[in-house]
Amino acid sequence: MRIKAQREELNPAESKPHLRLTIGSGFFISKDGHVLTNGSLIYQMDKILVQFEESREFPAEVVGKDLVSNIALLKIKNLPKDATFVQLDDSPTLPQVGYMALALTCPLQFSASPSLGLVTGHENTIGRRTFPTTILRTNIRALPGDSGSPLFGLDGKFIGINVASIQEIQSTCVFPSRATKRILDDLLLSGKTEYGTIGLKVTQLHDPVRGFGLIVTDVLPDLPSKNVGLQKDDWIKSSIQGPIKTLGDLQNALFFTRVGQFLKLTVDRAGKNIEFSVPVVRMKQQTSNTSPKQLSKPSGN
Repeated sequence: MRIKAQREELNPAESKPHLRLTIGSGFFISKDGHVLTNGSLIYQMDKILVQFEESREFPAEVVGKDLVSNIALLKIKNLPKDATFVQLDDSPTLPQVGYMALALTCPLQFSASPSLGLVTGHENTIGRRTFPTTILRTNIRALPGDSGSPLFGLDGKFIGINVASIQEIQSTCVFPSRATKRILDDLLLSGKTEYGTIGLKVTQLHDPVRGFGLIVTDVLPDLPSKNVGLQKDDWIKSSIQGPIKTLGDLQNALFFTRVGQFLKLTVDRAGKNIEFSVPVVRMKQQTSNTSPKQLSKPSGN
């Protein structure tokens, strides 16, 4: 469906306020009337409307938002009887590069429209922006009104939500289904998302014997890794979620380990494997309600 968000803005040079309007896309995820869309789309807006088909509009309230992932959760009270819902897949396997993807968007004033493309990459950073987990890059061009649109495989399975665009190469960034579900659970619980840390600085290296991996360059004081005994020059080999060969692997392990839980790590220290259970604590630097970070101008603004 189409999402409309608006607020009145007063220019000191003008006598009357003018209306600022942003338009994007969204989709139902539950019979309770919950809708997923982009956080930047509804950020600091006074009124939000969900337009279902062309003639029906429903006022929506913000249940929660996470501006790190750029995902927001809305809710309407009077759910249309003919509404359909998107089921979020919890599989840890990401669609491979070359996987065909179909985006359903509400461009400008037009009806819901499909756009076909390919998954073109798995990214953890793009330019100066670092994502909290691995996202999908597609070659589906983002147009005005496409922000917050869902993407599906040709089998109809939901694969993610459009959270940003890279206009220079006509690409979109898609938060995968499992990661979206992790954000959704937090938003339903408290209206915001918590991100965790264990207090390590690492560097990605290639060792002739051990291959690619992460070596600890610093263990921050008064944080969990220091307290459990991790040391500089430890070679991180794996977590409970699988092998760790890149910084992205460690980011994913942290992302899917909630604050208050333990992240199990196996490290190589002087040729000996040692296991650690490291408590994950709340990351202070990264919050879910700061101003949104965009790779480019949000579609529909």
